[in-house]
Amino acid sequence: MFKNFEEKRIDRFKEFDEARGYIENFSSRSFLAIDYMIDHKEYYFLLKNVLKQLPKEEIVEYIFYNLPCLKRKEDLEILLELFDRYKIVKKYAIACKNMDFLKMLYKKNKLKAKELLREIYLDEDLVKEVERSLNG
Repeated sequence: MFKNFEEKRIDRFKEFDEARGYIENFSSRSFLAIDYMIDHKEYYFLLKNVLKQLPKEEIVEYIFYNLPCLKRKEDLEILLELFDRYKIVKKYAIACKNMDFLKMLYKKNKLKAKELLREIYLDEDLVKEVERSLNG
């Protein structure tokens, strides 16, 4: 019973190590590695490498088109750092409507947070209401 578990665990680490190599270098085979990281919920590792390496726009777009909405504070902090560097991150933030991310952005830069709120909530009254909740 435990032997099968150990073998699967080792295979997973072999797969992770292989994928990690492509992520750390963002090469032409990176797209398969990105899929692997997303499938195995290795979001922090993936985003941390994007922040560290600042890969081509097409790779970052691929990541954010396939990435589910993030919830962990550590992931959102990296997302906040990437916000000004890649246009796709803004689109991703609009699609996810994550209030925790909006609060973090609001603390960092109120003007950018307001702009993002206007794109998320087209109704100006709703924007003001959400902004009040971010203040409180």
